[in-house]
Amino acid sequence: MYGKYVNIIFKNEKYKVFVPCNPDTPEKVLEVFALRILLS
Repeated sequence: MYGKYVNIIFKNEKYKVFVPCNPDTPEKVLEVFALRILLS
């Protein structure tokens, strides 16, 4: 399964979140997915 590690900053904390995605998924979409995963 393909995925990417996305670095996001949430409430001044840095997180590295693995997001399952397609290779051509835009960076902005990955950030949204990463936030969703973080908050779930």
